[in-house]
Amino acid sequence: MYLILAVVALLVYDPQFLNGNIFFYILLLANVPLILGAQLPVLHHFWSLGVEEQFYLFWPWVVKHTKQLKTWLIVFISALLIYKLGAWYYFSRTGNAIPLNIVHFTRFHCMALGALAALLHFERNQLFLKFSFHIVTQIIVWICVGICAVNKFFVAHLINDELIALISVMLILNVSLNPRTLIKMNNSYLNYIGKISFGIYVYHPLVIYLSAKWLGAYVSLLEKDYQYVVIYFLVMFSTIAIAHLSYKFFEKPFLELKEKYARVKSSR
Repeated sequence: MYLILAVVALLVYDPQFLNGNIFFYILLLANVPLILGAQLPVLHHFWSLGVEEQFYLFWPWVVKHTKQLKTWLIVFISALLIYKLGAWYYFSRTGNAIPLNIVHFTRFHCMALGALAALLHFERNQLFLKFSFHIVTQIIVWICVGICAVNKFFVAHLINDELIALISVMLILNVSLNPRTLIKMNNSYLNYIGKISFGIYVYHPLVIYLSAKWLGAYVSLLEKDYQYVVIYFLVMFSTIAIAHLSYKFFEKPFLELKEKYARVKSSR
């Protein structure tokens, strides 16, 4: 649905951007245009949806056929980190960013980091749990989340993605599994935001794009401070409202069909 709406919006306002690259987005390969520096407006965030599906193409096979899954994950993550280091060195010498972009806009090792954390928790690894649930770890994680929220988190290009992945893993573990979590997020409002979070993520670039096209001239007449207030609240509430409608009338029926026809193995 979003892809159709985005294409229509681009046809109306910026048809010069529509080209053969649209097929990468249809085929869930949206990270390829980003790697090549040829992404389309309002669709660039589709790269994360694409790499998620690409990861799932091989991850179930790995889980099923690998006896030493923890070892496999450690080797897999290490190999991609070594590749990233080599790609960064190659970029610093030649200026060719494509090898570095491949790992930057695929990030299988970051998803594997989450898989490794899930496995360690499943095995009840005490050292990992003690570190993950420690109060100091939680404080550091929430400080980092606050810095990310104002778009100021940066350590180094070479390790930024991996640090964000680690912070995300620690945050998810604590808010979902730690009985002594520093900040409890289990309430009806936040739970519902979680339900529609996919729509919030998917629709927000188009909301920003259309808001600029439709209301940009009027907002620009306001004082600068008021411009930020109007833009942020308009985009935020519009995105939440659209995500709510999308979940209720589009996503929820498909989720119900999924539950109805899902194959559940017997416990016997």
